[in-house]
Amino acid sequence: MARSKRELPFKVLPTNPAGDSLLDLQHDTLLDGFLRWSMVAMALAAMAVMDWTRYLLKTPPNPIPTTIFAAIAVILAFILGRRALRKSYDMRAGIWGERYVGAVLDELRVDGFQIVHDVPDKKGNIDHVVIGPGGVFTIETKTRTKRAGARDKKIFYDGECILADGLKPDRDPIAQAHAQARQIREILKDQTTEDVSVQPVVTYPGWYVEVKAKAPSVWVHNENYLVMRLRDLPRVLSSKQVDTYANALRRYVRGTFGEIELE
Repeated sequence: MARSKRELPFKVLPTNPAGDSLLDLQHDTLLDGFLRWSMVAMALAAMAVMDWTRYLLKTPPNPIPTTIFAAIAVILAFILGRRALRKSYDMRAGIWGERYVGAVLDELRVDGFQIVHDVPDKKGNIDHVVIGPGGVFTIETKTRTKRAGARDKKIFYDGECILADGLKPDRDPIAQAHAQARQIREILKDQTTEDVSVQPVVTYPGWYVEVKAKAPSVWVHNENYLVMRLRDLPRVLSSKQVDTYANALRRYVRGTFGEIELE
């Protein structure tokens, strides 16, 4: 049975960030100029070692062990390679999803919001942190592809559990969002000594999200409804507080990267 074609749930892709083309060129250069030729060199070196071993020990060629190891390597390469390709596809969709949501959130800057993207945390990263008149929000982006032509699929949220197209996600987004909000709260308290309330959010870009809960602890929306809701919130932070918290978070991000090593 043929596998159905899948596509991103949004059509408008964001522009590339500064330096993105050069980063792709760096990856291609690393692959073509180093990794590929390193693999060729290692393969030829292994063949040379085998030939010299036979030459010095005066042993006749025996292709059976080499064939067995080669067969095992081919099978592993097929299994692991296929798994890596599937994971790479999912990661690529995730990259585009984060960029798309980031571009949508950046439109809030004209309304007095400040956005910090890709904040490192204890277990990975927090996709986006939005700081504005309505408060502080952590945004976890979940990019799920759709079957080509599918228009009736949706995300369902009852305040405790999320079902994506009728299926429960492998990793609980609600628990993840809570953990991210706690992390940002700790960071801001460490940087400013203030105990700041942080609202966790999960967004599914390009999906219709049905919420059947009143005042859930975690918001779950698509990107358009999320931006609308953020704009409509009553003011709880002054402009000075927004600047203070955003600058504190940027100091933390710069500190986690440290000095950039070029060699």
